[in-house]
Amino acid sequence: MTKDDFLSTDLTKQWLRVVSDSMANPNNVRDSCHPGDLLSIDRNRKAADGDFVMVDVGDMVSLMELNIKDGKCIARYLNPAYPNVLTIDDSCVLGVVSMVGRRRSLDQKEVCHA
Repeated sequence: MTKDDFLSTDLTKQWLRVVSDSMANPNNVRDSCHPGDLLSIDRNRKAADGDFVMVDVGDMVSLMELNIKDGKCIARYLNPAYPNVLTIDDSCVLGVVSMVGRRRSLDQKEVCHA
């Protein structure tokens, strides 16, 4: 998603659908994000260590995990096929994931709730 598209709304919370597998951890399916997941993004929440965040990466916005160590902010993808690790500052964090919505099973086509 482009940064302009992400910032074009004045909403402080918005829903986005995951389109990449960059945050799909093959070793921990439950605590990662997968294509098709819906994310609630809170643009007013302060990011903390371990949060999934929307990061300003040039003209794009990317979903990454934030790790804070010795006062330094490191953003990384969970999928080892995406080796990018970035040292960032607070201004690069554009929003924090506050909720993830997903099908009950990753291989299930639809879930119907009555």
